[in-house]
Amino acid sequence: MSTNKNPDFLDGLVEQLAEKLLPVLQKKLQNEAIEQYEQRRLTIPEAARYIGTSEDCLYNMCRDKVIPHFKIGAKNSRKPKIIFSQRSLDLWIKQQETENYSLSSG
Repeated sequence: MSTNKNPDFLDGLVEQLAEKLLPVLQKKLQNEAIEQYEQRRLTIPEAARYIGTSEDCLYNMCRDKVIPHFKIGAKNSRKPKIIFSQRSLDLWIKQQETENYSLSSG
């Protein structure tokens, strides 16, 4: 019994498999990318770079409760860590753009 398969048969089999697997893999990768984006958390330096401002300005915005953020640390901690959700920052930026545009065009 010969173990050599017809190369055309194997190529056809690989092509059929790729046709079936490619959409499944693309959907899985897209879902993972969306999940990673929604769960991505940024520190003060990362968020400052992300929105294009200084860290001092960002600290002031947090203190004034102007920008969405949350704090991590023990209750009554003097130095809690400030964290930002990338998704929340994107939504906040979009809201700022909308508000500023409607103010300037009104």
